[in-house]
Amino acid sequence: MSIEGNGIFWPPGCLGESQGGKRYILWGFSRMYCRFIDYTGGNGGDITGKWQEMKLTDGHGTDILDYSFGKEWGRVDEHHWSEDHLIASTAVLAGEIMLISGAEIARIEGTIHYILGCCHGRNAQTMVFSTGIFVSLDSPDGEALTLVRRVEARSTNLNRIYRVNEVSRKLCGGLMSPKEAYRELGEIKDSCQYKRELKALSYAFIAVFFGVVLGGSPADCLGAAVIGGILGMVVYAISGLGFNDFCVNGLGAFTIGIAALAMNRWILTGASNDVVIISAIMPLLPGVIFTTAVRDTLNGDYSSGAARMLEAVVTALAVAAGVGAGMALFHQLAGGGGIW
Repeated sequence: MSIEGNGIFWPPGCLGESQGGKRYILWGFSRMYCRFIDYTGGNGGDITGKWQEMKLTDGHGTDILDYSFGKEWGRVDEHHWSEDHLIASTAVLAGEIMLISGAEIARIEGTIHYILGCCHGRNAQTMVFSTGIFVSLDSPDGEALTLVRRVEARSTNLNRIYRVNEVSRKLCGGLMSPKEAYRELGEIKDSCQYKRELKALSYAFIAVFFGVVLGGSPADCLGAAVIGGILGMVVYAISGLGFNDFCVNGLGAFTIGIAALAMNRWILTGASNDVVIISAIMPLLPGVIFTTAVRDTLNGDYSSGAARMLEAVVTALAVAAGVGAGMALFHQLAGGGGIW
């Protein structure tokens, strides 16, 4: 049995058509993440339970997978995977979470190697890039297990990196089984530490304190807080529509350029445009990405270092172009001379 791919919403327990000797069960909650469950054989299967608790069983009544409301199905076929396969999948999942959270490549590869060390008698090879993870396990009898994971999401979350390291230490120290480690990592991946509203509000606080650092007046700091709050709402609204990072940063900076000039023209006439705009764009600047790129380069991971450096440059260009375009458009519509 395997679990892979994205699904669509069907009522619980609905069976799809057989294709090529395989039967597909599609199941999920409306407007929530969903999975294809693809299994072969003539035993059939049933999904039983209520909305809050679903269980998939094979034709002999053996439990294949339990599901609790609010958690992703994940790829935990614990009754059918070998121990080495489960450990390798745990290592890849740990690396994926760390890569998404902004960890440097050397730290990710080290964590994966520590976890793969639980596979005794296997030779482990790992390659991690900024967009993917490759793990291979070789055995003396020639049997090889290879896992590849494409990673597209990007964020900065040091708490997740810390939690993954804790799981890795417990697993390698014998304080946690591979099954428990995989489930714990799945919870870490699905966890949401802060609500979107709180994250949007944090943009305002960041802008305020940078206004103080830049020596702004009380009017400047107040203006930076307002524009930062607007930026937070715009960024998370655009992110929810599925735009890529370049568009999110560019449109967010565009909003800053227009909103800052409009506020200075009609509301806080004594505020400094420079202080307000510079303070408000600070949450968009790729400082952590640039630092991680430098660390990857110094560690010898030149491909990932160059890729992240390019990501930082593209992000900075998007922010600069967005602010400039917003200011230019405001002056064209409202008058008042050039951009500066």
